[in-house]
Amino acid sequence: MVKIEIIKTDEISNRNQVLALGCFSDNNKNKNKDLIANAIPDLKFILEQNEYNNLKFGSIKETIITSNNKVRRAIFIGLGDQKDFDLEKSRIVAGKLVLYCKEQSIEDIIVFPFEETEDIIGAMVEGINLALYSFEKYKNDEKETKLKKVFLAVTRIYKNYTNKINEVLTITNAVNFAREISNLPPNECNPEKMAQFAASLDKKRPNIKLTIIGRKKLESLGLNGILAVGSGSSSEPKLIILEYNGKRASDSSIVMSQY
Repeated sequence: MVKIEIIKTDEISNRNQVLALGCFSDNNKNKNKDLIANAIPDLKFILEQNEYNNLKFGSIKETIITSNNKVRRAIFIGLGDQKDFDLEKSRIVAGKLVLYCKEQSIEDIIVFPFEETEDIIGAMVEGINLALYSFEKYKNDEKETKLKKVFLAVTRIYKNYTNKINEVLTITNAVNFAREISNLPPNECNPEKMAQFAASLDKKRPNIKLTIIGRKKLESLGLNGILAVGSGSSSEPKLIILEYNGKRASDSSIVMSQY
Protein backbone atom coordinates (compact mmCIF):
# COMPACT_ATOMS: atom_id res chain seq x y z
CA MET A 1 0.00 0.00 0.00
CA VAL A 2 1.41 3.36 -1.01
CA LYS A 3 2.07 5.96 1.69
CA ILE A 4 1.02 9.52 0.84
CA GLU A 5 2.32 12.48 2.86
CA ILE A 6 2.43 16.26 2.73
CA ILE A 7 5.80 18.07 2.74
CA LYS A 8 6.70 21.74 2.43
CA THR A 9 8.29 22.97 -0.78
CA ASP A 10 11.28 24.39 1.10
CA GLU A 11 12.24 20.84 2.12
CA ILE A 12 12.58 19.60 -1.47
CA SER A 13 16.14 20.83 -2.10
CA ASN A 14 17.40 18.55 0.69
CA ARG A 15 15.77 15.45 -0.76
CA ASN A 16 16.80 13.13 -3.58
CA GLN A 17 13.45 11.84 -4.78
CA VAL A 18 12.24 12.07 -8.36
CA LEU A 19 10.17 15.20 -9.00
CA ALA A 20 6.86 15.22 -10.84
CA LEU A 21 4.74 18.16 -11.94
CA GLY A 22 1.88 18.89 -14.25
CA CYS A 23 2.04 21.33 -17.15
CA PHE A 24 -1.00 23.13 -18.51
CA SER A 25 -1.03 23.80 -22.23
CA ASP A 26 -1.53 27.48 -21.38
CA ASN A 27 1.45 27.34 -19.03
CA ASN A 28 1.76 31.11 -18.77
CA LYS A 29 -1.43 30.98 -16.68
CA ASN A 30 -0.19 28.12 -14.52
CA LYS A 31 -0.74 29.19 -10.90
CA ASN A 32 1.92 26.77 -9.65
CA LYS A 33 4.64 27.80 -12.10
CA ASP A 34 6.27 30.38 -9.81
CA LEU A 35 5.83 28.12 -6.76
CA ILE A 36 7.68 25.31 -8.53
CA ALA A 37 10.40 27.62 -9.86
CA ASN A 38 11.00 29.02 -6.37
CA ALA A 39 11.31 25.54 -4.87
CA ILE A 40 13.62 24.26 -7.63
CA PRO A 41 15.20 27.21 -9.49
CA ASP A 42 16.65 24.87 -12.12
CA LEU A 43 13.13 24.09 -13.26
CA LYS A 44 12.35 27.70 -14.16
CA PHE A 45 14.09 27.56 -17.53
CA ILE A 46 12.63 24.14 -18.34
CA LEU A 47 9.09 25.28 -17.55
CA GLU A 48 9.41 28.02 -20.15
CA GLN A 49 10.25 25.61 -22.96
CA ASN A 50 7.50 24.89 -25.48
CA GLU A 51 8.12 21.15 -25.43
CA TYR A 52 6.73 21.06 -21.88
CA ASN A 53 4.01 23.67 -22.40
CA ASN A 54 2.57 21.73 -25.33
CA LEU A 55 2.23 18.33 -23.69
CA LYS A 56 -1.05 16.63 -24.54
CA PHE A 57 -3.36 15.66 -21.69
CA GLY A 58 -1.88 12.66 -19.88
CA SER A 59 1.32 12.52 -21.95
CA ILE A 60 4.64 12.33 -20.11
CA LYS A 61 8.17 13.65 -20.66
CA GLU A 62 11.26 13.22 -18.54
CA THR A 63 14.42 15.24 -18.10
CA ILE A 64 17.42 15.43 -15.79
CA ILE A 65 18.04 18.49 -13.62
CA THR A 66 20.72 19.51 -11.15
CA SER A 67 19.84 21.15 -7.85
CA ASN A 68 22.28 21.86 -5.00
CA ASN A 69 24.87 19.70 -6.77
CA LYS A 70 22.36 16.84 -6.93
CA VAL A 71 21.27 15.17 -10.14
CA ARG A 72 17.65 14.10 -10.19
CA ARG A 73 14.91 13.06 -12.59
CA ALA A 74 11.99 15.35 -13.30
CA ILE A 75 8.76 14.03 -14.79
CA PHE A 76 6.34 16.33 -16.60
CA ILE A 77 2.76 15.32 -17.35
CA GLY A 78 0.30 17.19 -19.53
CA LEU A 79 -2.80 18.62 -17.85
CA GLY A 80 -4.54 20.09 -20.88
CA ASP A 81 -6.10 23.57 -20.80
CA GLN A 82 -6.29 25.07 -17.33
CA LYS A 83 -9.80 26.43 -17.93
CA ASP A 84 -11.04 22.87 -18.57
CA PHE A 85 -9.19 21.25 -15.69
CA ASP A 86 -11.41 19.69 -13.02
CA LEU A 87 -11.38 17.08 -10.26
CA GLU A 88 -11.99 14.15 -12.60
CA LYS A 89 -9.06 15.12 -14.82
CA SER A 90 -6.93 15.51 -11.70
CA ARG A 91 -7.80 11.91 -10.69
CA ILE A 92 -7.03 10.60 -14.16
CA VAL A 93 -3.67 12.37 -14.51
CA ALA A 94 -2.54 11.44 -11.00
CA GLY A 95 -3.33 7.81 -11.79
CA LYS A 96 -1.40 7.93 -15.06
CA LEU A 97 1.56 9.51 -13.30
CA VAL A 98 1.93 6.85 -10.59
CA LEU A 99 1.44 4.00 -13.07
CA TYR A 100 4.28 5.47 -15.11
CA CYS A 101 6.41 5.63 -11.95
CA LYS A 102 5.59 1.98 -11.24
CA GLU A 103 6.66 1.01 -14.77
CA GLN A 104 9.90 2.95 -14.26
CA SER A 105 10.60 1.18 -10.93
CA ILE A 106 10.45 4.44 -9.00
CA GLU A 107 9.92 3.87 -5.27
CA ASP A 108 9.59 7.43 -3.92
CA ILE A 109 8.39 10.57 -5.68
CA ILE A 110 7.68 14.21 -4.89
CA VAL A 111 4.63 15.58 -6.71
CA PHE A 112 3.60 19.21 -6.95
CA PRO A 113 -0.21 19.35 -6.63
CA PHE A 114 -1.72 20.42 -9.95
CA GLU A 115 -3.42 23.19 -7.99
CA GLU A 116 -2.79 23.76 -4.30
CA THR A 117 -6.36 23.29 -3.07
CA GLU A 118 -7.94 20.80 -0.71
CA ASP A 119 -10.23 19.40 -3.42
CA ILE A 120 -7.46 18.91 -5.99
CA ILE A 121 -5.21 17.25 -3.41
CA GLY A 122 -8.08 14.93 -2.45
CA ALA A 123 -8.76 14.06 -6.09
CA MET A 124 -5.06 13.33 -6.68
CA VAL A 125 -4.89 11.01 -3.67
CA GLU A 126 -7.99 9.20 -4.92
CA GLY A 127 -6.50 8.74 -8.39
CA ILE A 128 -3.17 7.56 -6.98
CA ASN A 129 -4.54 4.98 -4.55
CA LEU A 130 -7.09 3.52 -6.96
CA ALA A 131 -4.66 3.38 -9.90
CA LEU A 132 -2.02 1.50 -7.91
CA TYR A 133 -4.35 -1.32 -6.91
CA SER A 134 -3.65 -4.66 -8.53
CA PHE A 135 -4.78 -8.17 -7.69
CA GLU A 136 -1.60 -9.96 -6.59
CA LYS A 137 -2.82 -12.87 -4.47
CA TYR A 138 -1.35 -15.44 -6.85
CA LYS A 139 1.72 -13.49 -7.95
CA ASN A 140 5.10 -14.62 -6.70
CA ASP A 141 7.32 -12.02 -8.37
CA GLU A 142 9.01 -10.59 -5.30
CA LYS A 143 11.51 -8.64 -7.42
CA GLU A 144 8.88 -6.25 -8.74
CA THR A 145 9.57 -2.69 -7.57
CA LYS A 146 6.56 -0.87 -6.16
CA LEU A 147 5.90 2.80 -5.61
CA LYS A 148 6.08 3.07 -1.83
CA LYS A 149 5.83 6.79 -1.03
CA VAL A 150 4.28 9.83 -2.66
CA PHE A 151 5.08 13.24 -1.18
CA LEU A 152 2.79 16.13 -2.11
CA ALA A 153 4.76 19.39 -2.00
CA VAL A 154 2.82 22.41 -0.72
CA THR A 155 3.80 25.91 0.38
CA ARG A 156 2.15 25.57 3.77
CA ILE A 157 1.00 22.50 5.66
CA TYR A 158 -2.64 22.84 6.61
CA LYS A 159 -4.43 20.42 8.90
CA ASN A 160 -7.22 20.35 6.29
CA TYR A 161 -4.82 18.86 3.73
CA THR A 162 -3.81 16.04 6.07
CA ASN A 163 -7.43 15.41 7.07
CA LYS A 164 -8.46 15.28 3.41
CA ILE A 165 -5.72 12.80 2.57
CA ASN A 166 -6.70 10.53 5.49
CA GLU A 167 -10.38 10.72 4.54
CA VAL A 168 -9.75 9.83 0.90
CA LEU A 169 -7.33 7.03 1.81
CA THR A 170 -9.95 5.51 4.13
CA ILE A 171 -12.52 5.51 1.33
CA THR A 172 -10.21 4.27 -1.43
CA ASN A 173 -8.69 1.57 0.79
CA ALA A 174 -12.23 0.32 1.37
CA VAL A 175 -12.86 0.36 -2.39
CA ASN A 176 -9.66 -1.60 -2.99
CA PHE A 177 -10.65 -4.08 -0.27
CA ALA A 178 -13.94 -4.65 -2.10
CA ARG A 179 -12.07 -5.04 -5.40
CA GLU A 180 -9.78 -7.61 -3.79
CA ILE A 181 -12.78 -9.68 -2.66
CA SER A 182 -14.56 -9.41 -6.01
CA ASN A 183 -11.45 -10.65 -7.82
CA LEU A 184 -11.31 -13.88 -5.82
CA PRO A 185 -12.42 -17.05 -7.64
CA PRO A 186 -15.74 -18.63 -6.48
CA ASN A 187 -14.01 -21.49 -4.67
CA GLU A 188 -12.22 -18.94 -2.46
CA CYS A 189 -15.15 -16.59 -2.01
CA ASN A 190 -18.00 -18.83 -0.92
CA PRO A 191 -20.66 -17.75 1.64
CA GLU A 192 -18.55 -18.94 4.57
CA LYS A 193 -15.57 -16.91 3.41
CA MET A 194 -17.73 -13.83 2.86
CA ALA A 195 -19.05 -14.20 6.40
CA GLN A 196 -15.43 -14.21 7.62
CA PHE A 197 -14.71 -11.01 5.70
CA ALA A 198 -17.79 -9.41 7.26
CA ALA A 199 -16.75 -10.60 10.73
CA SER A 200 -13.33 -8.99 10.29
CA LEU A 201 -15.04 -5.62 9.71
CA ASP A 202 -17.27 -6.15 12.73
CA LYS A 203 -14.28 -6.77 15.01
CA LYS A 204 -12.31 -3.74 13.82
CA ARG A 205 -15.13 -1.20 14.08
CA PRO A 206 -17.39 -1.07 17.15
CA ASN A 207 -20.01 0.99 15.28
CA ILE A 208 -20.68 -1.88 12.86
CA LYS A 209 -23.17 -4.59 13.79
CA LEU A 210 -23.04 -7.92 11.94
CA THR A 211 -25.91 -10.38 11.52
CA ILE A 212 -25.48 -13.64 9.61
CA ILE A 213 -28.59 -15.65 8.77
CA GLY A 214 -27.99 -19.31 7.91
CA ARG A 215 -30.14 -21.92 6.14
CA LYS A 216 -32.53 -22.78 9.00
CA LYS A 217 -33.33 -19.14 9.72
CA LEU A 218 -33.74 -18.45 6.01
CA GLU A 219 -36.26 -21.28 5.82
CA SER A 220 -38.22 -20.02 8.83
CA LEU A 221 -38.33 -16.53 7.35
CA GLY A 222 -39.55 -17.88 4.02
CA LEU A 223 -36.63 -16.44 2.07
CA ASN A 224 -36.98 -19.09 -0.60
CA GLY A 225 -35.31 -17.05 -3.36
CA ILE A 226 -31.97 -17.13 -1.54
CA LEU A 227 -32.42 -20.81 -0.73
CA ALA A 228 -33.23 -21.64 -4.36
CA VAL A 229 -30.13 -19.86 -5.65
CA GLY A 230 -27.95 -21.53 -3.01
CA SER A 231 -29.37 -25.01 -3.63
CA GLY A 232 -27.04 -25.54 -6.58
CA SER A 233 -23.95 -24.98 -4.43
CA SER A 234 -22.09 -27.22 -2.01
CA SER A 235 -21.81 -24.22 0.33
CA GLU A 236 -24.61 -23.29 2.69
CA PRO A 237 -26.34 -20.05 1.66
CA LYS A 238 -26.13 -17.05 3.98
CA LEU A 239 -27.71 -13.64 4.26
CA ILE A 240 -25.12 -11.20 5.60
CA ILE A 241 -26.32 -7.93 7.12
CA LEU A 242 -23.92 -5.14 8.11
CA GLU A 243 -25.41 -2.20 10.00
CA TYR A 244 -23.32 0.96 10.35
CA ASN A 245 -24.34 3.30 13.16
CA GLY A 246 -22.80 6.73 12.64
CA LYS A 247 -22.65 9.61 15.10
CA ARG A 248 -25.69 11.13 13.43
CA ALA A 249 -28.85 9.32 12.37
CA SER A 250 -28.25 10.48 8.79
CA ASP A 251 -24.86 8.72 8.81
CA SER A 252 -26.36 5.29 9.55
CA SER A 253 -26.81 2.70 6.81
CA ILE A 254 -27.51 -0.98 6.23
CA VAL A 255 -25.81 -3.25 3.69
CA MET A 256 -27.38 -6.63 2.89
CA SER A 257 -25.74 -9.34 0.79
CA GLN A 258 -26.91 -12.83 -0.08
CA TYR A 259 -24.68 -15.81 -0.91
